[in-house]
Amino acid sequence: FGSFATWRTGLSWRPVPRGRVRAAVGTALKEPTFFETFGSPWVTGNEALRPERSRSWEVGGELDLGRGAAVSATVFAQRFADLIQYTFVPPAPGQPNYFNIAAARSAGLETELALALGRGLTARGHYTYVSTAVTDAGFETAPDGAFAQGRALLRRPAHAAGVALGWSRAGTAIH
Repeated sequence: FGSFATWRTGLSWRPVPRGRVRAAVGTALKEPTFFETFGSPWVTGNEALRPERSRSWEVGGELDLGRGAAVSATVFAQRFADLIQYTFVPPAPGQPNYFNIAAARSAGLETELALALGRGLTARGHYTYVSTAVTDAGFETAPDGAFAQGRALLRRPAHAAGVALGWSRAGTAIH
């Protein structure tokens, strides 16, 4: 696919002793995989796929609340060009299962809470909200309408959450 330069820059600032604000912007490139390009016995690849390109930014902060508690939050956004997507049902027999979406976007919020519970025990919880949309399909959409302008991107949950419990003892850690 020739040459492509990517970049990323970030900034971190401690406005208060127990807090930090951070920001970053950057670009990225993802080449189509062998499977996406040439397929397999079960899917038809697409040799005309172009590499995905993206731009992103994020702004976040962390705050140590004391007594072993900390919180963090980050807002983020991405813009994609030529995003590679999969459709289970090709538009016509013999056509590929993978396509480039001309333009799409993703934006959201990530939050985390960490607690030191004592005796080496820690707990973490996180929640992420993501909103995605096709902003320009760039082609006639698949029969199921999966790539229609305004539709959410496939396989990207709007809500994700999790908890983790960890324990460590002098030189060992279990998560």
